[in-house]
Amino acid sequence: MKVELLTHSSIRVTSNSGKVLYFDPFNILNESHDADVIFITHDHFDHFSIKDINKVVKKDTLFVTPYSLRNQIQSKSLKPYEKRVIDEIEVEARPAYNINKHYHPKSNEWLGFIVKVDNESIYVVGDSDALPENENVKIDILMVPIGGQFTMNVNDAANFTNTIKPKIVIPTHYGSVVGSDDLAETFKKLIDKSIEVRIIKQY
Repeated sequence: MKVELLTHSSIRVTSNSGKVLYFDPFNILNESHDADVIFITHDHFDHFSIKDINKVVKKDTLFVTPYSLRNQIQSKSLKPYEKRVIDEIEVEARPAYNINKHYHPKSNEWLGFIVKVDNESIYVVGDSDALPENENVKIDILMVPIGGQFTMNVNDAANFTNTIKPKIVIPTHYGSVVGSDDLAETFKKLIDKSIEVRIIKQY
């Protein structure tokens, strides 16, 4: 399996069999039209971008979204904690919201996603604060926002990671819309040495 952070929170996962998953495609540089499944966490411009979706979508692409997007795009709509098998992929929706900020209200039921690919579980947190209800997940790869302002900050993200204890953590949501590039190195220094930190933002 290949996991790529393209920019910000735009993620591409390619399974060993060649299945391609995108999460919140944004600022896509090239038209690839290779997406088997596109996951959208919520409808903010840097996560739900029709222009960028059109660069990766193909004829039979499936979409997985929160219920709040069901009238904007034909999709498999999920609520927090709902589990479903989509295109032979085990998917679990997790809550993603702010606790003391107004940007991502809990009432919107926006999402993070846990997907199982090649027998490994990947948790894409989405735009969220560090929520106690998400700390009990058992996953292999964590993709966690660190930019602050709209999401958890670098310190909260590190504490969240060290609590969950994934095998691998990849910081997201920095170096573009919010948060400087050097936040990733700050984050790395705060992570328990038993956890592998991969800094892989491509552009």
